[in-house]
Amino acid sequence: MKEYVEANKEKVSAVAVNKVIRAIEKCEVEKKYDNSAEKIALYIISSGREITNLFLQKILYYVKAISELFEGKSIIMEPCEAWKFGPVFPSVYEKYREFGKQEIEISLSKEYVNGLLTKKEKQVTDYVMNTFGIYNAWFLKDLTHHEEPWIAARKGLSEDDASRNLMDEEIISHYFAKINEKYDLKTVVGVEAYINDMKKEM
Repeated sequence: MKEYVEANKEKVSAVAVNKVIRAIEKCEVEKKYDNSAEKIALYIISSGREITNLFLQKILYYVKAISELFEGKSIIMEPCEAWKFGPVFPSVYEKYREFGKQEIEISLSKEYVNGLLTKKEKQVTDYVMNTFGIYNAWFLKDLTHHEEPWIAARKGLSEDDASRNLMDEEIISHYFAKINEKYDLKTVVGVEAYINDMKKEM
């Protein structure tokens, strides 16, 4: 597309050409991803729902944890950090930092989004969106604050302290395996039961 615009730039004004080139470059930047967390983030943002950076981070965390129960290994390879407002994938946070607390707005084609993930990756991501994702970002933040992986990573810190501590992959895996034995997190009913019990502690 960029080459086509460059080849035909004599037929339209320089202002129009520059606008189109800037739009193409913006689209190319939005499509780019450097790791599995960023790739899955693109799919989530393109879900048609209102996605903020805070909400996105929590959904990615649960995709990381829950996908291991379905697939035997997580579909998100990157570690997350135990920040003040819950688990965070730093590269994803930085990529969408400019949106602040507002909805992340990017424009990707349906064809591109459909080709981002494998069938299994889509299934588990959609499952997390339809279970954990029905709650708002602040509830999910509170939920992570009552779970062992975030608590363990912030040992010795108060809830309001800033932190870049890595969340231990083994603790995440062990915690959700243990919770899965009790609730069966691979079912909607199991996730509901888990969250309802956690609400009593929050």
